Amino acid sequence: MVLSGPLSHTQTESILPYALFGDNPPGNYNGRNFVPGDYSLTLTPYSGPKLSGVAGSAFVLNFSLRLPLPALNTLNLIDAQNDVVIGPLSNGQVLNSTDFSNLFFSVEALGNALVGSVYFELSGPLSRTATENLPPYALYGDTNGGTNYLGANFLSGSYTLRATPYAGDNRSGAQGTPIEISFTLNVPNEPSVLSVTLVNAQSNADIRVMIPGEVLDLGQLPSALSIRANANGTLTESVRFVLKKDGQTLINRIENIEPYALLGDNPSGNYNDWTPGNGQYELLLTPYASNNATGQAGAVLVLPFEVINAPVSRAVAQAQYPDEVSESGQVEWRKSYPNPLTGSVLEVEMSEVLKGQAVWELSDVQGRVLYQGRLEAEGRQRLKLTDLPANLPQGTYFLHLRADNLPHTGRRIVKAN
Repeated sequence: MVLSGPLSHTQTESILPYALFGDNPPGNYNGRNFVPGDYSLTLTPYSGPKLSGVAGSAFVLNFSLRLPLPALNTLNLIDAQNDVVIGPLSNGQVLNSTDFSNLFFSVEALGNALVGSVYFELSGPLSRTATENLPPYALYGDTNGGTNYLGANFLSGSYTLRATPYAGDNRSGAQGTPIEISFTLNVPNEPSVLSVTLVNAQSNADIRVMIPGEVLDLGQLPSALSIRANANGTLTESVRFVLKKDGQTLINRIENIEPYALLGDNPSGNYNDWTPGNGQYELLLTPYASNNATGQAGAVLVLPFEVINAPVSRAVAQAQYPDEVSESGQVEWRKSYPNPLTGSVLEVEMSEVLKGQAVWELSDVQGRVLYQGRLEAEGRQRLKLTDLPANLPQGTYFLHLRADNLPHTGRRIVKAN
């Protein structure tokens, strides 16, 4: 018996059963771990033992061994603000921004049980490459096991997305067939508020992108706040802010110069304080093509939210996290370096050790999330971000960072030449 292929073997058998790898005792078959591929097995009988006597006609058996491969079947568009599935994306699909409440998207890849990791490649007005090792396999990742999708504010234009499944984590093991689709997002050529950012008016640092229906707990936030409307560049020249509390209008004012802030800023980027009281709020933002709320008006962005005041005492915090509470009652972001950023590596130092996994986001001055990532932070006081884009253009950006015991906060990063 002669086996050829990825696994080769020659065997002479003189006693029944005639087994390719022999048997010991009789009937207890020996075997080998076969490797996938193409094989040929030639069996030649003889009239006597040990290949003696007359040789009969050889029997040749050709066969192939194929193992099941990881496979993807669907790419779902995700509303990452509200953590809901919008629906499957198809090749050549055209998306209109007017059909969605926001453009803070992600994409989730669905496949069979053999998928161990997925490699995403997005090109277009936004570009991103990412490897996801745990379901849900999402383009921008997720926290809390898929209950909180991370995403980015997608821009108008044509995109190509390619997702490749692998049997093992970190793109290891057998590779399945990639799914590649092209789609287009149409955003009207008119003034538009793309997103809304909550700002720490003491440090002028971003806290987070606000989502409809969220709760602002003043016990977990700075005492001085602001809200910034992130508009679509040169198409918007002014924004009207109308803030209502429990149905009564508290603020009705116009901002003509970026950043478009709830109570303005002076000088530019130094936000004026807003200290809200408890209650139900509704913020209406209307963008205009010209100053003083004139010219073409864009769609009104409506943002309902609630403010509560549930401060956590230092004694309670110290009892829950004895090694993690600073003198201010919470872990604080001390510094980041180098700043200005000169390469693709940035280190951040906290006042205390962090808990759990850290999630970071890099956004532009408009509040659009450009890049995201995750890294293990448990027990660390210093973190090193090594996968920032090396080709980031010169300009001003905001780095947002959060962990289990770190409130969602931000620091300004200035990219150097």
